[in-house]
Amino acid sequence: MYYASFPIQELGEKGDWDYNLKAVFCVGILDFEFDEENQGLEEVIHTVQLKNQHNQIFYDKLKFVYLEMPHFNKSEKELETRLDKWLYFIRHLEDFQTIPEIFKDEVFEKAFKKAELANYTKQERAEYEESLKTYRDLKGVIDTAFDEGKLEGKLEGTKGKLEIAKALKDKEQLGKSDNYRKAVYDIYCQNKNGEQIIVELQKAKQKYFKDRTMYYASFPIQELGEKGDWDYNLKAVFCVGILDFEFDEENQGLKEVIHTVQLKNQHNQIFYDKLKFVYLEMPHFNKSEKELETRLDKWLYFIRHLEDFQTIPEIFKDEVFEKAFKKAELANYTKQERAEYEESLKTYRDLKGVIDTAFDEGKLEGIKEGELKGKLEGKIEIAKALKVNGISIEMIVKTTGLSEQEVKSL
Repeated sequence: MYYASFPIQELGEKGDWDYNLKAVFCVGILDFEFDEENQGLEEVIHTVQLKNQHNQIFYDKLKFVYLEMPHFNKSEKELETRLDKWLYFIRHLEDFQTIPEIFKDEVFEKAFKKAELANYTKQERAEYEESLKTYRDLKGVIDTAFDEGKLEGKLEGTKGKLEIAKALKDKEQLGKSDNYRKAVYDIYCQNKNGEQIIVELQKAKQKYFKDRTMYYASFPIQELGEKGDWDYNLKAVFCVGILDFEFDEENQGLKEVIHTVQLKNQHNQIFYDKLKFVYLEMPHFNKSEKELETRLDKWLYFIRHLEDFQTIPEIFKDEVFEKAFKKAELANYTKQERAEYEESLKTYRDLKGVIDTAFDEGKLEGIKEGELKGKLEGKIEIAKALKVNGISIEMIVKTTGLSEQEVKSL
């Protein structure tokens, strides 16, 4: 997840950009077995995508594919598909003395050629040797730590957890400048467990708002990275979108308020529980004050009707909600906060004006195009009928206004 955030950010563009991201595919070739969630399944391929609570694919531009190679046990004679051949190639590459007959085509021969050490340049050979040295050194350190841990009783039999090294926390941000790494959210905070929470309010619909959410979610994921000796143990990231518009797609007539989106595998099991998107589709929340039952109901009602309240309703008379109302009162704003609020309101109103104008212009253009298309289709139907009844092309041209060539092509 950490490294997947890099290409997502790199797809961002400066200036006038609509957040339309290209797809990112992450393929992991694993030389080990998953310890969890297998439930006895000996599958080789695991596909993971962002799906909603109904297990429908919510966002199709991010996909993880894991190849669990220890589960691929087909013999050369059992290979049927091209995928079988690639998996066999990956699994047994280091064992091949010659190229098997089944791989005698241009693509596989090219792959074998790339894999032959004899064809390495001096630099490639040096990089390979350095990589091998690093792997062997690391393996030696891990094996030694394992033996020492076992000796000290940190393992019970062959099971248990081994702490190889303590993570060193470096508060500095990694690699890039503050300006490049930071993104702006309505609310960006963390709880006492270090989990990151992003809350964004979207008043106006954007064409690529899912891409926008994905793009900004990549920032806190990267910021969780640590320099030095780090084991990639990320804290959870939760992205909450409060939407003042309706989804146009995938609703299938459902008028749901809450949409939860997580990374799930091909069996619709949660594969990774440290990234979660929650979208609140506020136009679908229509409960009255008397119908509020849960605390979540109250918060949704609070968000939906905050600007309409003249006084604090009796149902909100507790410390947390009173604090929220106090925060929302303009009278309590400092001079700077008031200025920021007014600027935010101006930006929203300007944006809404632009969107409304664009919509109206688009609607007018659509009407014009529809009328022109309708007239043309009407002329074509008349011309066809006249032609069937033996009327001359010259007469049809005069009657319909179509060109002679258009009439002949009917």
